[in-house]
Amino acid sequence: SVMTIIGRVLLGLYKTRDKSYVNSPTEMLSADDILKVENIHAPHYDVDGNPNFYWFEAVVPKFALRRLYVPLMTCFYSALRKLNVENQSLSGSFDDALNDPKHNTWEAVLSEGQSMRDWVMSFYDIAHTWDGSPLWPKQMTDFSVYFKKDEWDDQLEYAIAFHLIGAHRLESGQWTFDVPGQGSVTMPFRIPLNVLSGFKVREDFGKYGVD
Repeated sequence: SVMTIIGRVLLGLYKTRDKSYVNSPTEMLSADDILKVENIHAPHYDVDGNPNFYWFEAVVPKFALRRLYVPLMTCFYSALRKLNVENQSLSGSFDDALNDPKHNTWEAVLSEGQSMRDWVMSFYDIAHTWDGSPLWPKQMTDFSVYFKKDEWDDQLEYAIAFHLIGAHRLESGQWTFDVPGQGSVTMPFRIPLNVLSGFKVREDFGKYGVD
């Protein structure tokens, strides 16, 4: 029900975004400028700029946008992620039934001849944004071209670091590593992810974190 509300109603109010919609941050948010309700932490202001949620934010007065609208919307979306919890409280753990061996299996949901992708897309094929664009975006990167002879090609890391999701954390400098068979190797770029190794993950899932 939560996914239905978000996917079919709320996201349906969005419009297609382009480069003119992206704002460059001009300041850093103070660690104290956050609204806290149990374990939901919502900033009073989004330093990335506005609008960020819906197209009609452009007509909201700036004073109301910064101090009222943004924290309310952020807190609302944060609360949505905490609706399906084990103990029915905002501080509870999200219960996604991922480990349910009876109901949460592909065998339980797939029709005869239906692929996993077809099943996922059945939720989005009839859902559109406010301007009629498909709610599920078109594929922009085909990662299968980087998977060769059962191994990921080095160009995958290059694409992620310089052109895709890793670009916002890319650092330049000098970092030296001992590589077996090659000795000491100095690298001019890195994406610092070692800190993620401390994050808790679900049982049987791999740990995050390697620079």
